[in-house]
Amino acid sequence: MDTGGAAVVRGGGLGGIAPGRARRAPIMLLIAASVVGVLAALPVVYLFVRALEAGGGELAETLRRPGLLVLVLRTAALAGVVAGASVAIAFVLAVLTAATDLPLRRLSSVVSVLPLAVPCYVGASAVVGLSGPGGVLEGMGTARGFWAAAVVLTLFVFPLAYLPLRASISRVDPRLVDAARSLGESGLGATLRVILAWSWPACVGGGVLVGLYTLGEFGAVTMLRCDTLTAVIYEQYRSSFSRTGAAVSSLLLVVLVLALLGVGGLLRRRGKWSSARGSSRGGVTLRLGAWRWPAFALVMLIGAGPVLLVVLTLLSWLGYEGGAVGVGGGLWAGAATSASVAIAAGVACVLMTAPAAVLAARYPGRVSGLVERAVSTGFALPGIVVALGLAFFALRATPFVYQTWAMVIAAFVVLFAAQSLMALRASLERSPVRLEEAARTLGRGPVGAFVGVTLPGLAPGIGAAWVLVTLSAMKELPAMLLLSPAGSVSLAELVWSSTREAMFASAAAPGLALIGVSAGLVWLVAMREGLTR
Repeated sequence: MDTGGAAVVRGGGLGGIAPGRARRAPIMLLIAASVVGVLAALPVVYLFVRALEAGGGELAETLRRPGLLVLVLRTAALAGVVAGASVAIAFVLAVLTAATDLPLRRLSSVVSVLPLAVPCYVGASAVVGLSGPGGVLEGMGTARGFWAAAVVLTLFVFPLAYLPLRASISRVDPRLVDAARSLGESGLGATLRVILAWSWPACVGGGVLVGLYTLGEFGAVTMLRCDTLTAVIYEQYRSSFSRTGAAVSSLLLVVLVLALLGVGGLLRRRGKWSSARGSSRGGVTLRLGAWRWPAFALVMLIGAGPVLLVVLTLLSWLGYEGGAVGVGGGLWAGAATSASVAIAAGVACVLMTAPAAVLAARYPGRVSGLVERAVSTGFALPGIVVALGLAFFALRATPFVYQTWAMVIAAFVVLFAAQSLMALRASLERSPVRLEEAARTLGRGPVGAFVGVTLPGLAPGIGAAWVLVTLSAMKELPAMLLLSPAGSVSLAELVWSSTREAMFASAAAPGLALIGVSAGLVWLVAMREGLTR
């Protein structure tokens, strides 16, 4: 996956379309690409249907509810703080691992993405347990509220910004640094200015991705008692017969999503360079001198420190009475369920977003823009809204699929299609359309040229999209809680059912299993990104 590359080329007219040439997308491609957009839009349509059913009077009363504005501002602030902090951390780590002579760079690069293996709600449960009664941090006060949520989310989601940043920084053209030095800049200052300007689109793209994730986060903010729109939506759906308040809150969340995407677009256009290709000379290398090992220690502290803290906490809980609950048949059944459903969701997501990626990369325009916006909105919606939206339409159109694994996989496609689309589109934009055109001049049709020339080069992007979606699906909680068939259980459900009752010892075994499986997927992400080479 190279989201940095995708962000760089978006504004430069290099997405495979020669300047001045207009190409009409095939009708079948338009139809196929629109499927995932329509699916992603269903939860939003559901929200409007619910809101309209309530009538203007009830809507106005709901919007005037005390504290609603504060709730919206807190949600937006949390997304902004987590996105900003994540990009700052990711930029430092990306520079150290991709543009310096840091020792053990391969290990450092892998460790920098390791926090993705820890679901945020598992990390939050460890923090709550450590700071609660009997915890080693009990004297420091219970970790609750806005800043606790901001810190926990930042520690475990910053790799979403690190991956595109490292990919971008590793391709910085050293000739640009030489040019900056010739204009009087110091060596370090010139290099950092060039790196920041070059990687600006990746900074913005990573920040938007983290912000979207934060807007839709449910488990961690609920456990840490940070009232955001997602937490309130869950409570409104669970405890109220009227769905109007939850629908209005969800629509406000959609407004925040669109605002974040708009801000991201404005910031991205401030970038100084647009290029589809980076350097072929191996990038730039800063000499750290005596700071090499302190810098390595910093990377280990940021990347491995939070993960080790969570793992050691869960291991310590295994020693308490009830720590072995779930070990055995229930644990293995949960692991099998989580793995099989996540793998299937990854395959389905790649297949459904592939046409949209081709449309966006080869035929950018109004339709591709609408599909991208719909997909991005689905990524930011909380799982409970996506699940209830799909259930609403399924019960009316296809009731036989309600509470089946097909419904769960459809919800995962809506939630994680943005990740797949971004990875696939980046790979397509690095494959010049001229190669396909050359194949067509030799007698191949459009499909044959794409399959024979372009598709083989997309394998890394396809693999990255599948791994990232599978990893995200492994950790998803609300959609699994609401849509999974009766009698089934997943690792996420085992963890949640214990931690919500403060039975932390019972959550230890499934939590460790979830981290272990996710760590294997993170290793695949690292290999796909070239971090192990």
